[in-house]
Amino acid sequence: MTIMHTSNAERMYYERNPKAKKQRENMEERQYRLVQLYNKVFNAIGNMKSNKDYIPVRNLLNAFSHECGADSMSVFRLYKELEAKIQELLAENDTNLQKKQKEIEDVKNITITEPLEKLQQLELESNQILYSYMSQLHANGMQENTDRRRIGQWAKRPTRAEAMALQRLMMLPQYANYFKENQKKVIFDNAQNPDLVKHKELIQPVIEEKQAELGSLYMNGFQLKNIQKHFSADLKALQKDGDE
Repeated sequence: MTIMHTSNAERMYYERNPKAKKQRENMEERQYRLVQLYNKVFNAIGNMKSNKDYIPVRNLLNAFSHECGADSMSVFRLYKELEAKIQELLAENDTNLQKKQKEIEDVKNITITEPLEKLQQLELESNQILYSYMSQLHANGMQENTDRRRIGQWAKRPTRAEAMALQRLMMLPQYANYFKENQKKVIFDNAQNPDLVKHKELIQPVIEEKQAELGSLYMNGFQLKNIQKHFSADLKALQKDGDE
């Protein structure tokens, strides 16, 4: 590094005292290096995006502190910059959490409606089917095995109206135990609006993806809070050392 002299006398002094000249060169080189390192740490703090960026930034800050001296005002300024950045990331993460939760709720709240006339027709049809089923079954446990087989046949591939009728049949105490779990599932699925079933199938991957993103945000917030806790303790220790 070339030394810039402020006067001819200064230039002549360093020409006659090579040792002093070398010391000044070393001092100026060190100062230049510290400025470069300070800027590197400052920019790294500004570019932090999540908790994962903290360790590399902290390592840079520790290196600068070691080089410059822990009691340096430059070190303290960088500590304060990092403290503010951690707070900023926490606030940003909280905002993103709220946004992601709302996105999930918005997707879940999308509804598929049906015309009232269609629902009334289904209700009427399913009631008629229910009465037909009941007329073919026996009361008071008579011929239970026969009734179970009959219900099993009805529950294989029921239409929507048939599934709705079977749902009502399940609610009757005398027949409630005649239905197997796999039959109940088929009945439940087939009784639903097919458009709604398709809609649920379409949005399920979207919800799962957003829930995974939500989980990452929770973890990021948790890690940032831990970082903030430990860093605050380090900052207090630095301030205490500076006051002594």
